[in-house]
Amino acid sequence: PRLRADPKPEVTAGPVTVEALDGGRVPEAVWVTWESLGDGDPALAAHPNLPAVLVFDEHLPAARRLSGKRLVFVAETVADLATRRDVEVHLGDPATVLAGRRLAATAAPVPGWRRIAATLDLERHPWPWLVRPGPGPLTSFTAWRRLSAAPTRSGGSA
Repeated sequence: PRLRADPKPEVTAGPVTVEALDGGRVPEAVWVTWESLGDGDPALAAHPNLPAVLVFDEHLPAARRLSGKRLVFVAETVADLATRRDVEVHLGDPATVLAGRRLAATAAPVPGWRRIAATLDLERHPWPWLVRPGPGPLTSFTAWRRLSAAPTRSGGSA
């Protein structure tokens, strides 16, 4: 059904602009996920002097049947990131490990990220979409193309 219409495209797409922490507080670290490990990640780029924090969810590899190659790729990517900034790596439940910290993060378009993020004190950065999701159908390239060519809320084209 979600290929025909997204009931909440604003939730799927995440924030349009940076959503700051309440009260003008500043983040103390950048939470990175497997979707946001590159230097071009908006939250990492916005806070080049803050440490990056990655939490390996101890249940994820078995639940998702992740291959050893995928795990090695993530480990190598984290090691590479650590050559340019401080990186913390934890094993456990991300919501528990990150609780109580002021964090910046790039909104990832996955349900697990939204679930965990709802429990954290986050400065949310927009996901770098090529085309932001909209309410229209995604069942064919033509339908997607028509949707992506539609005017955006700001009046420009997507």
